[in-house]
Amino acid sequence: MQRQRPTLRSLVAVLLLTAAGPVLAHAEVEAVDPRRDAHLDVAPQRVRLVFSEPVETRFSLFKVYPLASASLGPADLVDPDFLRLNGLAAALVPGALSARDDADVRVDRGLIDTADRSADVTVALAPDLPVGAYVVMWRVLAIDGHTTQGHAVFVVRAPAQGEAE
Repeated sequence: MQRQRPTLRSLVAVLLLTAAGPVLAHAEVEAVDPRRDAHLDVAPQRVRLVFSEPVETRFSLFKVYPLASASLGPADLVDPDFLRLNGLAAALVPGALSARDDADVRVDRGLIDTADRSADVTVALAPDLPVGAYVVMWRVLAIDGHTTQGHAVFVVRAPAQGEAE
């Protein structure tokens, strides 16, 4: 039985696929603070996003919107149904990321101490966010040229009945 030797073409294909591994990666969010689906007693002052690789912050977009209070009931803020809240957020994100002149809706106040290229991005929030549900959204350009987008929801909780505010 004769043993087949690898052809030059198959060796080149293997080398290309191996070398392309890092290039095919996208900047995915590895951590969000406040964490996804957080139920907070105190409104945060900032949101921190940690990506799997550096993003071009000048060519990326970061926004934080309140979820429409008309869509939320009191129970959503005391005992949130995050599946429902994430569904509302998913419907909101595409239009919000495309929106211009939306400063009156947004509760973010820009990036804090972030380099032009960074895997760690911090977004300042308006002071004293009221009780409510919020969606953090992003569309980022990774240094490899790929764009990704996503969102995370958090709730600044309403005190339970009988609790002091």
